[in-house]
Amino acid sequence: MAGELYRAKWDCMISFENYEKTFRPFVEKRQKIAKEFVKFLIPSSLLKIWIRNQCSKFINIPFFSRLYWKRFLVDEINLKDYEKIDEDKDMNQERRPDSKQKGKSILDYWPLIALLLVSTLAAFALTFGVNGSYNNWMHYFMGFFLCQFALLKLFNPKSFADGFQMYDILAKKNRIYAYFYPLIELLLGVAYFSFFVPIFTYIATILIMSFGAVGVFIALKKGLDIYCPCMGSILEVPLSTVTLVEDLGMVMMAFIMLFT
Repeated sequence: MAGELYRAKWDCMISFENYEKTFRPFVEKRQKIAKEFVKFLIPSSLLKIWIRNQCSKFINIPFFSRLYWKRFLVDEINLKDYEKIDEDKDMNQERRPDSKQKGKSILDYWPLIALLLVSTLAAFALTFGVNGSYNNWMHYFMGFFLCQFALLKLFNPKSFADGFQMYDILAKKNRIYAYFYPLIELLLGVAYFSFFVPIFTYIATILIMSFGAVGVFIALKKGLDIYCPCMGSILEVPLSTVTLVEDLGMVMMAFIMLFT
């Protein structure tokens, strides 16, 4: 519980949800085993009583004893590898931006700015090469932007999923979605490059990015102070209104392409 509270920056709702996801399968399994143990200990017929008594004789034999007690009394659970909290120094300094300095400097957002510049220039180059229209430029821009973001997340899917579950409304309900999200972004990026079923691609972008924007908005309202998982675990950009504008910007571009 302490580990989940620390990772969620003491947000009780997030930490309780993650704690339950970790322990619920284990608790349900132990409850099922307990019911089986009761049936064995208190049989419902003379035959079952005889079987219990005969089986009990084997408990004193080391090999059978280990199997028996391991089945009913040994707890097997794999806990997450929580970071050790050093009381002598602030560990958040390495993983989270200083809340007082968060977003104060443009340098905090340089990785995001660099990705935007690369996507913009690459899109212009491709559009110029094919003598394309403004619609072509937006397709190429979205393609580069989404593929780059997907790549950053795919470098460390587990780390991304841990951070994404802290604020995304869909990832909170299902961790599998957090693992699939980079692949969804990658597929959308490829779809923009190939102009594959454009209307479906636009609608999918609007829905997915809108859900993401809602999650970011709620996280900012709660004051969640973390580096944005949208940049993966490689680049560090504060989760802020810039992240919200990024999601809404992609939604707006998809709307423009949908109705033009």
